[in-house]
Amino acid sequence: MQVLIRAETLSLETSQLWYLPEIQRLQAETLIQLEQYAAAHDSYLKAWTAAAMIGADFWQLKIASSMAENKILTKNSENTHTLFADAARFLNENGSEAVTGKTRESFYKSTSGPT
Repeated sequence: MQVLIRAETLSLETSQLWYLPEIQRLQAETLIQLEQYAAAHDSYLKAWTAAAMIGADFWQLKIASSMAENKILTKNSENTHTLFADAARFLNENGSEAVTGKTRESFYKSTSGPT
């Protein structure tokens, strides 16, 4: 966990944000293994927000998928399925344009993001 925290700090300090959502997602996965479910949920939401900030639609889908795969988080968080459904719907509707970000604004206007 210390390595992931250091990687997150370096990402923020150097403004190399393209991998920040994945680091935060991995922090959440680690916290799940440590049975710290509330902290894991918070880390997933941080990752979702970071991905939205840099326009990384793929990372948002991966984060939502990871959340949905965890049965404990799914039971305890109503927005887990909402995030996954929103990200999947957006990618399904926009195909390759979702990757290039051409329709990203429409996604953020149509969803409320994590709550």
